[in-house]
Amino acid sequence: MIFFFFNDTATSEIYTLSPTRRSSDLAAKDIQISVTGGRSTGSNGNYMITPNSDTRECKVRVSVKGKDGKMKSMGEQVFRVKRLPDPNVKFATVIGSGKVSKGQIGAANSVKVDMREMLFDGIKYKVKSFDMVFPSAQGSITLSSKSDKVTSQMKGKIKKLRKGQTLIVKNVRLQLNNDKPRPVMSNIIIEVK
Repeated sequence: MIFFFFNDTATSEIYTLSPTRRSSDLAAKDIQISVTGGRSTGSNGNYMITPNSDTRECKVRVSVKGKDGKMKSMGEQVFRVKRLPDPNVKFATVIGSGKVSKGQIGAANSVKVDMREMLFDGIKYKVKSFDMVFPSAQGSITLSSKSDKVTSQMKGKIKKLRKGQTLIVKNVRLQLNNDKPRPVMSNIIIEVK
């Protein structure tokens, strides 16, 4: 997603796509934008551009209604579109891999998204599903959750973990806004200490 905002300050200054062009006497309600390669939502100077899924570039054109009532082009800008990087996911305070006490593992009720490394504010991911792999006499057993919550069956297996055993959280699927859930490429590997 591309977030595209115009500054609507107390002095009603509007900064256009070109940093050298500025207009002080225009109202945010008079701004209109059009997008090639995506769609826009918003109004009064605050817009969010959502690129089409197959788009590599979005062109945003800005026009403003002048005092004479006519629309005047204020410029256009091409934005490259790239997929947002996956955020970190964590379970029982572990991101990636680590050693955690059985008590800490048992106290964790959900897989969480850690947004500290994200470059953009205001982006919210939800964990939609994940698997937990537990050691067993046959090698391993995989249990699934269809939300961010640890299931009662998983809790039962967590209670049976012993020191030195490994718990793996994998196949985490995240959803951003109303987009289709997507897999996170990394697993969480926890050794019981």
